[in-house]
Amino acid sequence: MTALPALKLDPPQLRDHADVTRGMEDRHRRVYALLIGHPHGLTREQLAERSGLGDRQARKTVEELRIVAACIPHKTLGCLVIGFDPDQQIYTYAKSRAQADAIMRFHASYARKIIAALDAQEAAARAAFGESESREVQEVLFDGRAVLRAHSPWRA
Repeated sequence: MTALPALKLDPPQLRDHADVTRGMEDRHRRVYALLIGHPHGLTREQLAERSGLGDRQARKTVEELRIVAACIPHKTLGCLVIGFDPDQQIYTYAKSRAQADAIMRFHASYARKIIAALDAQEAAARAAFGESESREVQEVLFDGRAVLRAHSPWRA
């Protein structure tokens, strides 16, 4: 008979946020706990160092947590806008509408760049190879263009 490995429970600081990060990896729980536990925010270097992840992996984890934090309420803080606050140069969760706008404006700038690049690539591919049989890129471009034209109070 083969012995089963000993059950390893999450450390308490990770269990505290299990309702939000259920089904995610330990790195998500660590980064979420760091963001919640440091209301004044963390620099890029602090986030990477304290999470035990490399810089890219830490930032990727924050990106993956954005929708989770916005959709699954924290037990006391509610639904959160998390990300990089370019005004303060920190990773944090928004404490005000102005800070939420700054975080979302930063993300919106990346969305615009990605959609513009995809639009240019699609035009180049169409010119070189003709129309695509796949509608996936066209659907993303249609949706992306509509979003970028939509009126939003945080749109720059």
